[in-house]
Amino acid sequence: LGLPRHVDGGIRLDLPAGRGMTILQGNEGRSPLPRLFLNVGVLPGRRVSLRITPLEAAIPFPLPPDGKGGLPKCLGEIGDIVFFGHLKIARVRVNPFLPEGERLHFYRRLRLSLDFTDPVPTERRIPAQEAARPFAALYDAAVVNPSERWLGRVETQGVETSETEGETVLDIFVEETGFHELDLSAMEEAGFPITDPSHLQLFRGGEPVAIEETPSAIRFYGEAPQDPFLRFEVYRLVEGDAPGLRIGTVDGTPHDEPRLETFPDTLHFEENREAHFNVGLGEKDDNWFWSRIGGNESTFRLELPPFDEDAPARLRITARGETTDQNSMTEDHRIAGEIGGFSFTSFGFDGLTEATVEFPLDPGVLVEGENLLRIRAAGENEAVVDRFFLNHVEIDLSRRFVAEGDELRFVGEGGAHRIAISGFTGNELFLYDISDPDHPRRVEGSEITAQGGEKTLTFATSGEESRSYLALSRERMRRPPRLRLAIPSTLTLPSNQADYLIITPRDFRTGAERIALFHRERGLSVKVIDVEEIYDTFSFGRETPRAIAAFLRYAFEEWLTPVPSYVLLVGDGHFDFKNYQNTNVPNYIPPDLVPTQFLKTVSDNVLVAVSGVDLVPDMAIGRLPVNTAEELEAITDKIFLYELNGNLQPFVRRVILVSDNADAAGDFENESNALAQRVPPSHETEKIYLSQQGEGTHDEILSAWNGGGVFLNYLGHG
Repeated sequence: LGLPRHVDGGIRLDLPAGRGMTILQGNEGRSPLPRLFLNVGVLPGRRVSLRITPLEAAIPFPLPPDGKGGLPKCLGEIGDIVFFGHLKIARVRVNPFLPEGERLHFYRRLRLSLDFTDPVPTERRIPAQEAARPFAALYDAAVVNPSERWLGRVETQGVETSETEGETVLDIFVEETGFHELDLSAMEEAGFPITDPSHLQLFRGGEPVAIEETPSAIRFYGEAPQDPFLRFEVYRLVEGDAPGLRIGTVDGTPHDEPRLETFPDTLHFEENREAHFNVGLGEKDDNWFWSRIGGNESTFRLELPPFDEDAPARLRITARGETTDQNSMTEDHRIAGEIGGFSFTSFGFDGLTEATVEFPLDPGVLVEGENLLRIRAAGENEAVVDRFFLNHVEIDLSRRFVAEGDELRFVGEGGAHRIAISGFTGNELFLYDISDPDHPRRVEGSEITAQGGEKTLTFATSGEESRSYLALSRERMRRPPRLRLAIPSTLTLPSNQADYLIITPRDFRTGAERIALFHRERGLSVKVIDVEEIYDTFSFGRETPRAIAAFLRYAFEEWLTPVPSYVLLVGDGHFDFKNYQNTNVPNYIPPDLVPTQFLKTVSDNVLVAVSGVDLVPDMAIGRLPVNTAEELEAITDKIFLYELNGNLQPFVRRVILVSDNADAAGDFENESNALAQRVPPSHETEKIYLSQQGEGTHDEILSAWNGGGVFLNYLGHG
């Protein structure tokens, strides 16, 4: 009892077969108290309440020395209510003890009664034949009271689709923000026929986007995606029955308006070099950082365009803490540094939070061209370790109207002003009002002058409100990096039904069809689906894992019964969705990232948590993380061998247990040995422990892995 490290005795407890019990660790000198957790099937379409009645007199015990603190106030309660496929489950916690007066009363026998009360309009019962048929045995094993009465489904508002009826759709991929030009010939080469260019219509996320039409091309303002899962935003082009939305014009002819010399601008400096998923656990938190900063100084080069050096400026630094010290009475982090002779130290911020600190800069601190920013952890606190991640740096300044790289984005003040933009070297110059990015306007009437190989564009603003503009040369028109014909959708046909779904990129279609045939021969209805068809039908062509989740929810809710039970993803994926590391590795089936207690991690499970709002899977899902057709063929051969002759293969009786050295986080060897005790006598156990194999551990693991096993487990650190 208590918290000994050495176990010198024990007792046996009889528990109901298949039921779980949790022993809560007590404080030293106290016995842990048992709690029982039960999964109970409950009636869909009704709320549920719990009544617990003692069937025997309580057995009294003295209260713990610290009294009633932390003890339950009732004999039990209902926790989460979830759907496991079509089975509605209530998670019931039973506390067979209650404090009464100065005694703790323990109850050996309790009766649990569930009352089904008010209706739940979003749920309804279903007959057993509508439920996923392979799950029947799982449903019976999942709850203490199996019954078909607990089968039901959640009624939702439906899943939004992005399919276009009877139209040929060209998906245009955009990676950078700016004006894009797409030749009509490139569209036709991609398989997009053009009958009447005036009827071309462009959309983003289902909303119309204005285009500019030329005899040989179209132009449009495209924006890079803000979604952390997307490398490319997708604009969709169709040829409609009527003329599409076109970019309008506005007069910008200059006269004798007062001249603007500068405009307020915020320069953003960011390099996404390192990914850290143990900080920033929110869905929208940025997990890519420029650099890890500690006590040693790090230097960053900031290149500034022409600006008014006599005007004040402002420096802004955004960082996220990496370390935390629970024992420190002060904040864990302070950012210190220097730029242009100006030294600074920020206010404190704590733990793993994100903080933005800013400092006013006097005239003369910053210069045009290279500026060196030095940053370090100040260390002016009680934290044992102070480290943080630099995310990005911003500088507010008064910028001059000088093009950088033949392009300038700027804001024109409200009112009538004359603006002259110098520094262009391209042959043809364009100016657009991009205040409404999906509906820009071409500014006409501007004057272009040339001197010494450079051109200056002069125009006049008007109106009371400030406007955003983009000036650029023809050479700065972007070219879309990818074009793809959208796949006409079959996924919303009312006749669809399947037991087994295989989602694959077209590169692996042949291998996926081989797997499908194998399962069809064993009585399952199988549908092989091109992942691009899912993108086109459920996310307007955007290559996001959320489209896969939306499709699976749609199939679960809308397809004919019995609904799909199995999902196989064919293709590898990775977390560098935006190609920050410039590897250009294909993301065949992009994974979803979910926050856990310790970090964000990859989870395919969330794709099949489609019934209700819980994270309990409603279909079985797996992934073959292959990168080539040859890898897919090899792993498929192994799967077929296991399925057809598994019991005859020696590897199916081999269990491989790998363990790290013991440390403060746990005695991994002892835990692995405890697991070995649970291996059936019919199986052999191979132990590979770092403490025993030493430097040869790596080779031993590979050898055992390649030798085959039915189960491989690792305990320890990465």
